[in-house]
Amino acid sequence: ERSQLGLPRSSYSYEPRVETDLSLRLMRRIDEVHLNIPFYGIRQMAVHLCRERFEVNRKRAQRLVRKMEVVAIHSAPRTTVEAPEHRKYPYPLPNFAMDRPD
Repeated sequence: ERSQLGLPRSSYSYEPRVETDLSLRLMRRIDEVHLNIPFYGIRQMAVHLCRERFEVNRKRAQRLVRKMEVVAIHSAPRTTVEAPEHRKYPYPLPNFAMDRPD
């Protein structure tokens, strides 16, 4: 049954979970590590935190990094950059109307 506002009863009694003290310490450390080593991805960040004796797995580190909106610096794939020394071939059927299969 919906209320007069048109919302289910469960949605206006919802309270978001508060992050634990350990998660807040992890987020602070993730921020510090990211400022010093900005090219670490999720997996390297989780390994780095484990080396510092934080009990964290990849999924928890991933959740916290995404919540903080931290993005690693890396070069993007350059899949559509043309090499100037390569020859361009013309399309072999420029005037062919493709109006049926096969």
